[in-house]
Amino acid sequence: MLRHMAATVARQARPVDILAGTNRGGPLPVVMEAIATAVAGGLLGGGVGWLAAPWLGIAMGAVGAANGAVSGARRIYRWRRRQGWVAFALDSTWGQVGILGALAIHAANRVRADAEYRPDCSYRQNRHIYVRGFRLRRTYAFTLGNVITNATGGGTRLRPRFLERHETLHIWQSRLFGPLFPTGYVVWGAGGALVAAVVWLFNRKESLADLVTTATYYDNPFEYWAYVNDGHWPHPDANALLRWPRPAEQSPEDAAARRHDRADGCTPPE
Repeated sequence: MLRHMAATVARQARPVDILAGTNRGGPLPVVMEAIATAVAGGLLGGGVGWLAAPWLGIAMGAVGAANGAVSGARRIYRWRRRQGWVAFALDSTWGQVGILGALAIHAANRVRADAEYRPDCSYRQNRHIYVRGFRLRRTYAFTLGNVITNATGGGTRLRPRFLERHETLHIWQSRLFGPLFPTGYVVWGAGGALVAAVVWLFNRKESLADLVTTATYYDNPFEYWAYVNDGHWPHPDANALLRWPRPAEQSPEDAAARRHDRADGCTPPE
């Protein structure tokens, strides 16, 4: 029974196997971490949810256990650093709305032949990264919960610094703001579309689609924060009528330095 369970989890964690040193001693360490993280995530999520209502405790316990199983099998949490424990605790509790979406992405990418999980960019880095896979737009990476999918943005290589400064920031935004993070996108999107429509009425020569994209997406505080952080603000696709200005404290030279990226690939932490 134990041998069969170990083989099953090892197959689910197959991408981890190609990263040297992550499953030292065979599949058993992977199995043990997956089980321990699943149990801990289930108890933590269930306990927090139960304080509000029993049904919420059951639901949050299930999500926490599922995330713990997947993330434990792929060994993403950096247990030797405080940040890894904080990431796990938030993923199991306050950040579960995003984690529910992350689990859906895992399921979707399991049936996509082109998804390609990248263990060297995920192992002990508190995140999951897929080279391709599920996406909303072909040329954009997409982050939900602790998963970054379509990480190359339709290109041929990963940009590690962009992933760290932009997409990984979204992961932590989701963890820290919890249910307010997706709610903020919805509310801002609705308000932004209205603002864009009003501006367009007085500027008919402008593209309505560009104004809507700028107001709803690029000017979204979470996206603005991320684009400034990775040195890509002002974004060339954002309409000048509506886009936010570059922060006064960030010089063009600083932005250029933030945009500079190294070659394809990630360096796993020690």
